[in-house]
Amino acid sequence: MAIDRDDKIALGLMATIATILIVGILFIARWLFAGVLGIINLDTGGVGWRAAFWSATVISFLLVATFALIAGDGVIGEFGLMIGAYFLMVVFFTIAVAVIL
Repeated sequence: MAIDRDDKIALGLMATIATILIVGILFIARWLFAGVLGIINLDTGGVGWRAAFWSATVISFLLVATFALIAGDGVIGEFGLMIGAYFLMVVFFTIAVAVIL
């Protein structure tokens, strides 16, 4: 099954928009937690890699669980892909949270 050129463009555009939205949400969270609520002290270096990893693990698990519930019976055949996506999300969210927050 080959992916058409239009599908590749649409997938790349969707991935770009999703990345921009996630980074934007993290910047808003940084502003909310640091500027408004005063929970995070940005002078001390932010959240840190360990806390970012645990946060990313929870976020990724919730996203994969949501995708599995929506997929229904299709999750059995796509389990290997979902495991790979889970680890990719953990890496992405760990880096994003640690760098931004």
